[in-house]
Amino acid sequence: MNELPQTVRSGGLGTVDRLDLAGLTLDLQREELRDPAGTRIELRNRSFGVLRHLATNAGRVVTKDELLEVNWPGVTVTEDSLTQCISEIRRALGDAGRDLVRTVPRRGYMIVLSDRPPMAVPPVVANTTLQWHPRVVIPVVLIAAVLMLFGFWTVAKDAGAPSEVLSAPVIVSRGPTVAVLPFENKTGDAGHDAVADGLTQGMISALGRFAELRVLARDVTKDYGGRAPSTIDLGQAPGVAYVVGGTLRRDGEASGADIRLSDARTGAPVWSKSFETKLAVASLLATEDEISGTASAMIGGYWGAIGISEFKRIQSKSSSELTSYECIVQGVVGTSTDITVPEPVAKARECLERLTRNEPGNAAAWAALVLVFNAQRNWGFALPPDQAASVDKRLYLAADALAAANHAIELAPNDAFVRGLAARAAWMACQPDQVRIETRRAIALNPNDPQNLGPLGTLMAASGFWDEGVAIAEKGIALTAPSTPRWWWWAIGKDHWFRGRYQPALDAFRQAFVEQLWLSHLQMAYTLPFLDRTDEAKAHVASILKLRPGFTVREADAYYAMWCFPASYREKMREALRTAGLPQ
Repeated sequence: MNELPQTVRSGGLGTVDRLDLAGLTLDLQREELRDPAGTRIELRNRSFGVLRHLATNAGRVVTKDELLEVNWPGVTVTEDSLTQCISEIRRALGDAGRDLVRTVPRRGYMIVLSDRPPMAVPPVVANTTLQWHPRVVIPVVLIAAVLMLFGFWTVAKDAGAPSEVLSAPVIVSRGPTVAVLPFENKTGDAGHDAVADGLTQGMISALGRFAELRVLARDVTKDYGGRAPSTIDLGQAPGVAYVVGGTLRRDGEASGADIRLSDARTGAPVWSKSFETKLAVASLLATEDEISGTASAMIGGYWGAIGISEFKRIQSKSSSELTSYECIVQGVVGTSTDITVPEPVAKARECLERLTRNEPGNAAAWAALVLVFNAQRNWGFALPPDQAASVDKRLYLAADALAAANHAIELAPNDAFVRGLAARAAWMACQPDQVRIETRRAIALNPNDPQNLGPLGTLMAASGFWDEGVAIAEKGIALTAPSTPRWWWWAIGKDHWFRGRYQPALDAFRQAFVEQLWLSHLQMAYTLPFLDRTDEAKAHVASILKLRPGFTVREADAYYAMWCFPASYREKMREALRTAGLPQ
């Protein structure tokens, strides 16, 4: 009986309680397998988790690594443990078990659908332990599975089926050309010439990991040390847009490196940062790697200084005029959580949907679409009026994000930018375990990238991994200070608030505060009552109602449910908002 598992809904629109599988019932609410008479079939917890994961991803190959990561998170086990679970599942399913749960040699397992070949869908954001909000999680995952099964990717209806993406050549959108000048040693110690030399090469190598950038080879720039970027004439490499320079210095006992980025076309400074360090011989290589890795991430990524500079430069361009690189920058920078206007999001979606149709092998374009869908789901930007006015009517965008993330991972499985946005898509679908898995993958690929650390730490905290998420976010904040994106402080503020530490929570929410963002006022409004400052809380409620006329406690709760916060957090928040005077 090789059929797509049938869903049974109850308890409201879109709620999925169970799956009918080979004549048996997989109850996702009670977490049990039952025969046609309703008798429970015993399965160990791990075996049930494996079956649930396969069933909710029916029609695609689920790799062994994915099953191990999802069902044994943080635990090292052999494949024998998984094999035992598969055997137990097949025994429980009876005669249909072996045909229904198929082994795909050297790859993994799948629930087989009738008359359809296995699809090569990546192990990205499959459903995991559904700890929170099954009313959101289960329908989203099932929708995503059906979309992948029939090849209709709603991110761009004309973009083609997954098989087209798999066969498309991988495309990298080429961005600006960057030159790294030889670092200057101003420590007064000739012995540190090697350190300056190492940092120069380290920056060239680290920036070279960003495939979208054109980084000049060292032999092209070696003769330009110490010269101001505005006077550079790189005759061997015309078209240089940005120049990186650096200086080693010593101030008494302290020492460090100053790194700066300039616009080679104008000579204007774009970014600079000082790194304090000890230039000890025993740790020179580690020091060079850490500084160059961190600085390159802050400069070279789409979220980095070059991306932000390019975003400012392209604002006078229409969507149709953007190059593929500029389109991705528009999608990444133009969907910032601090954003309070819809136009950049609309522009990003228009150009990215066109780009993924024209270049289905462009992994960064698919990944950037995750950010667009996230911005639209969060704030309702550039959507039909009925969707813009209703959180519930925007939940479907999580499935679009899952599909886009799957496309990106197919094309670039070892890209930290892509993996980070796979974590974002998993968060949108309320899949906390998968958020953790993809976050760890992204950080392992680039451990010093603050543009992954800050956002992913925040999402980890919101997914219930408070301690780990806050630690990750704090590292991102430390690396980007004093220009840290405000919303990275949310993890710290919400963690303090949830644990009853209201003054530190208020301090963090102040760090994150954006006057024109209603959510900033909401966070203040549900924190101040716990400090006996209800009048101030009411003033923030007045600001919310000015920004969002008719906003209610119920709507605030709908947002936090969409963001997968636990019921205990939301209940406490609702009561505080009532105290602050927000209408019910």
